[in-house]
Amino acid sequence: MTVATAACGSGDTDSGEETAAAEEVQIRVADQYSTEHPIAVASILPFMEEVERQSDGRITFEYFGSNELVEATDIPSAIQDGIADMGNLLYIGSVNPLMYVVQLPGLYADPETGAASEALLDFVTENENVAGTLDETGIHPLICLTTTNYQILTSGPVNSPQDLQGRQLRASGNVLPLSIDALGAVPVNLSINETYEAINRGVVDGVSISVPSVREYAFTEVAPNVVVNVNLGGFPVCYGISEGIWDELSPEDQELMTSVGREISRSAGEELAATVEEQIAEWESSGVTVVTFDEAERSAAADALSSVEERWIEDLEESGIADAGDAVEQWKTTLEEALEGER
Repeated sequence: MTVATAACGSGDTDSGEETAAAEEVQIRVADQYSTEHPIAVASILPFMEEVERQSDGRITFEYFGSNELVEATDIPSAIQDGIADMGNLLYIGSVNPLMYVVQLPGLYADPETGAASEALLDFVTENENVAGTLDETGIHPLICLTTTNYQILTSGPVNSPQDLQGRQLRASGNVLPLSIDALGAVPVNLSINETYEAINRGVVDGVSISVPSVREYAFTEVAPNVVVNVNLGGFPVCYGISEGIWDELSPEDQELMTSVGREISRSAGEELAATVEEQIAEWESSGVTVVTFDEAERSAAADALSSVEERWIEDLEESGIADAGDAVEQWKTTLEEALEGER
């Protein structure tokens, strides 16, 4: 972070009065997303713009997207080491898998993504386990959002849930692979940037991803069959700032960034949700096969997915997170309150 002192006010130098001063702050932000990625467009970019506007340009940001400063996996450590002041915490889930709680399937619909995003921000700051991890890492969360529900794209035709049996699908996080497995498909761990070529070469049969993110990776070119209503939960995206930097900010600046971060968390989810129907209509007009499971098929898929929560809790408990069940219940309560407008 770069700090400079700027004069303000109109003190009378002849009378010896000190001129009031305010600190100008520049914050370096590391991100894996490009400036055109829908998640960045909905979240970190308007956050920086709004903080700059409300601070009258006193707080500014130097943004490094597309892994320009460091690779995505290294952003948390880059914040710790002072290479970046703030950044995308996408891979903090490898430190605390409870961050992936939003991947539990069937808990919110796409139009509720804004409320679910605000609930995630509350969960991350209020859950003792997750908040403790961030505190130990030396990162203060400012923005948290969840994507719209992950759906399924395949290279071959899919007409029913049964057609997913045995399909190898790229699945990220630690809950989504359980959901893919529950549907009878085979989850495959690949980086997002390897997935297009893997589908094109037949290494995998498709990918599970949120509708708004598909365009960024052009997946419909190689996987032109899209199931749009299986609703496999979202994916958590949080941006955090170094605790050391945070502690150096004035209480007024902290309040400003906290307020804007909450507003952006919700509006980002709402903005992503607003693009879903438009994107689906665009696919239909361009020859992509859009598949909508009927009620019986959705019910069958939901039955298959009903075991995912218990399996995930068991996995977390076996890994040493003894309060995993309590954390899941806390998330469901927080989400329900947000959906009902009680937060």
